[in-house]
Amino acid sequence: HSRRTATVTSQGEVQLLTVGRADFFDIFMSGAGPDEIPEHIKFISTCDFMKDWPLEQLLEHPEHCLLHFFKRNVVIVRDSTSSEWLYVVKSGYCQVLKQLKGVTPKIGWKAKPNQSNVDLPTLDTPLPGPKVDTWRRKRRKVKSAGEKRDNEENEEPVTVPQAIPGPSTKKFSKAEYSRNPVTQKAHLSPLKMSKNETKKKYEVPERCRPPKPKEAPKDPTPSKPPPVFVQVGGLNPKEVFGLETIQFEDSVENPKTVVTLVSRGAECIMLNKEFFAKHANEKVKKLIRHQVRPYPDEDTFQNNLQIKEDWELYKRNLIVDLTSH
Repeated sequence: HSRRTATVTSQGEVQLLTVGRADFFDIFMSGAGPDEIPEHIKFISTCDFMKDWPLEQLLEHPEHCLLHFFKRNVVIVRDSTSSEWLYVVKSGYCQVLKQLKGVTPKIGWKAKPNQSNVDLPTLDTPLPGPKVDTWRRKRRKVKSAGEKRDNEENEEPVTVPQAIPGPSTKKFSKAEYSRNPVTQKAHLSPLKMSKNETKKKYEVPERCRPPKPKEAPKDPTPSKPPPVFVQVGGLNPKEVFGLETIQFEDSVENPKTVVTLVSRGAECIMLNKEFFAKHANEKVKKLIRHQVRPYPDEDTFQNNLQIKEDWELYKRNLIVDLTSH
């Protein structure tokens, strides 16, 4: 009951053999004999959620249980909430993916408290308070005129070295320099330049200068990170996809999270949801309510992605800091 996936155009005279829908089910979806159960129905009857389900309904209506092989990387279900089928993996493997908004990693640093603004508690005690080093130097005691005079009399006289005459007052003598080898500061007169003269700087010729890099045009609106797909589960043989979206008549409707099913090369049994829910007895309903857990909501997935990206950025920055010192 679906549209053809391709258009076939003949290039000449062609003879075709056709197989009708009823004949197709009799040939491929039935057993070898009239009383034999098809292989894919035998397989699905061994799954936990089908043990108490009336299997004779599938034998009378085989069109509600189909066997199909999906190639690798084929999207089987794009939106789990709008699919009409349950998918049971017979062989191979499938991925359950979730599309999320792209996030920008960020790290929030907590500011350290300023120690100078910390208020120390006051203790109601008669004892003197603790001595706190305020790093302030003590003021020097000012001496009176009599104390200064007594100190000057007791101090030893200080010999002042004689000034060495400069080159303008005394000529250089080799004999005197050998007796008293003292070097003096160079007495160089500054280079006098006229007001119109200026020191020329070397300039690179224009043809030898490298071309200036062209700046990329700035985008006024920062680009948002693209959406990402994260794997939230996987399906092995005998595992089913879509049970959490089944709504029974006497059950409360819960919000559902949209996920996508992708084949990694798998043979799947397709079971119609409406047909399954219609013939499910109380044991099947109780089993599904107790064992099937819905996926987390959208905000939980988004927050977990942000935490993961922040943690990856923190690890990269930490490794750079440790290896750069």
